[in-house]
Parts: sequence; structure tokens; C-alpha cells
Amino acid sequence: MNRSKAHQWLACALMFGTAAVANAGPLRLEPGLASVRFYEQSGAVSTFNFGVNSTELATQLGGNLSSTNSDFIGVPNEFYDVFYSDANGAFNMNGEFVTIEGNYTGGGSGFNISEVELVFGGSTRFATSLESYVPGSSAFLMANLANILDGNVNTSTAMGQLASPDRMRVTVGFAPLSATPEPSTYLTGAAGLALLALLRRQAV
Repeated sequence: MNRSKAHQWLACALMFGTAAVANAGPLRLEPGLASVRFYEQSGAVSTFNFGVNSTELATQLGGNLSSTNSDFIGVPNEFYDVFYSDANGAFNMNGEFVTIEGNYTGGGSGFNISEVELVFGGSTRFATSLESYVPGSSAFLMANLANILDGNVNTSTAMGQLASPDRMRVTVGFAPLSATPEPSTYLTGAAGLALLALLRRQAV
């Protein structure tokens, strides 16, 4: 493994579990939470907003993702499924995390998620931790992985290409939740984001 690749893996490792919350309850029961909003970038940025108790978030779709079996679509051959989960991306209605799964076949690198955002009555909160992920079989851009946590809806992941029935995936968390977060995890996450930002600048 060359030094650049090693640094990228270290940066992403630092992001995993950042701002983790000890003993948090189900995300859907977070006080005041109204919906979860997803930002997807296929050229222009599109938003998809699902109520806290919506069928989309409360269900992991079975079978092959398609135009008739998906929660939202990027380009015509890019299909997404979103749901509550555990940190490893397994569906869990009472999970603390949100998972996005998807397929993409075509040119370039697909599965371009900019941000995931909790929507409360008078405020919003972007995802703060990347818990786990599964890239495509080709065209995955590791340096773009941190974009899902940078608070900028104009940057996005580029998870690659993968055809059905397999799925690419990202699982994200949010802090602070109702329980008290561990302060040290904020420092770890910040270090990971800073390292990936430095790697991107050096690559220009």
C-alpha cells in the first residue's frame, strides 16, 4: 500500500464512529424529529424528505432495486433505498443510524450522496459520523467519502458502480442525540476530516 492510500484509510478509520452516542435510543424517537432529508447530486442537487415514521425509513426494500422498487432515483439507472439501521447497516426500526443502499451502472462514479440531515421543528442537523460503508466494484473514489460529513450539499460521495442484486452502502450517525456523546470522539472525527481535506488539496 502506498503512502497516499495508507493516509486515506487512516483518515476514514478516524471518521468511523465519530461523535458516537452512548446508550442512545431509537433515532426515530429523538425528541422533536420530524423527518430525515437526503441530498443527492446527479448534476444538480436534489432533496428527498421522508417523515420520521414513513414507510421508506421503516422498510428495507427486498429484491432488485429498480424504478419501481426504490425510495428515490438519481439518474435513470441509479436507485436508492433508505432505512433506519444499526452501525453495520442492518435494518433496525429502532436503530440509532440511517443507512443508504443503492445500485448504479453507467459511466463515471455513481451513488452520489451529498448529505443526510435530521429535520426538527425549528432546526436541522447534518450527519456527524460515518459508521460503515460498502463501495462499488469499480470507480469508487475514496477521497470523496468524507463529503457526506462536510456539511456542504454541493459535494458528494462517489461510491462507484455496482449492478443488482448487490448494493453499495453508507451508514451514518448523528450527534448529539438524547444521550451524552463522548467528547473525545469529536476530536477523532475532526482529525479524520482534516486529513482527508489535506489529501484532496495535495492531489490537486
